[in-house]
Amino acid sequence: MTSRVERYLAHLDRLSGYVEPTFQPFPSTSPGLDQVTVMTYLDHPASGYLVGPELSITVR
Repeated sequence: MTSRVERYLAHLDRLSGYVEPTFQPFPSTSPGLDQVTVMTYLDHPASGYLVGPELSITVR
């Protein structure tokens, strides 16, 4: 059985036409919080566009 995260990523793959996303880490600006990783699709759906789907997950 696939996890919710795997299903979400598979959904994004289908939406993007299986374009490989870029994962970019950013340090937290709040003390005590971990970095944030942003997933982006450059030049999708057209040249010059930058798409970054949002999904908030808290892991402790």
